[in-house]
Amino acid sequence: MGKIELWKESYRIGNDVIDNQHEELFHRIEKLIEMAQSADLEANRKQCEQMVDYLVQYTEFHFVSEEALQNREGYIDYEQHKKIHQEFRNTVMVYRQRMAEEFSVSMLKRFLGTLLTWLTVHVQGCDQKIMKNEPIAEQRASADVEDVVESVLKKLLTNLYGIEITETTTRRYGSELRASVIIRIILTGEDDHMLLFGLSERLVKILYHKISGLFIQEMDYLDELEESALIELGDIMATYIMGALVNKKITDYKFSGALYFSGYDEKEFNTDHVITDAQTKYGTMEVLYCRL
Repeated sequence: MGKIELWKESYRIGNDVIDNQHEELFHRIEKLIEMAQSADLEANRKQCEQMVDYLVQYTEFHFVSEEALQNREGYIDYEQHKKIHQEFRNTVMVYRQRMAEEFSVSMLKRFLGTLLTWLTVHVQGCDQKIMKNEPIAEQRASADVEDVVESVLKKLLTNLYGIEITETTTRRYGSELRASVIIRIILTGEDDHMLLFGLSERLVKILYHKISGLFIQEMDYLDELEESALIELGDIMATYIMGALVNKKITDYKFSGALYFSGYDEKEFNTDHVITDAQTKYGTMEVLYCRL
């Protein structure tokens, strides 16, 4: 396995303090991934746990620093950005508590997949707007699901990862998706919602490599790091879509995600809805939204 290099110069936002902190976070994650993939992880368990603790503490330190910068600069979306940080603080602490109770390679990889995907998307998307004083997203609810889905996919696939969408079409859902990998995200709260994201095998591999710098070797068996990274990507897409479709705080919902392979035959939910198909040179991204 080659050296893992997660940090990219394109991640810089234009503030040396924050840029250096981001770079440090990515380098720490690199080291933990290398340890998680090492056959000697159990022998280095104490060192690994110390590194996880450091990463958790440094993430908190970084969030405080970044929020202070936004406050000083009078950033237009300071309150929203602060809420996003708090949501992820909660996620990190849940993982840390689980690892404190029962440390395992599996749990460490799930933590790293979630952290890496969230940080990559956050730094490339939200953080790039701070010094430009631009809002994170247009804050308006919309009833046009297809337009919202198309806008979110363009933002994530094209703007963040350079994957051009060549055509977008819609069709009725017939109780199955055509994709190789399906990410299901269910949001529960005062009302319940579901999103399905179907990806071609090649698109999964390309996205995972762009997020992590790593390669998926076996599509028949994704390990916990790969699964966690993909589910977190589904969470992020669901957050953006739901933020434009409902007049409620996304923090009011509980997210739960799952992966399915080689077909998804829905029996439990009413999914008589429209699927948006976004065509790329790496295959299709299928998206279905429905209120449960």
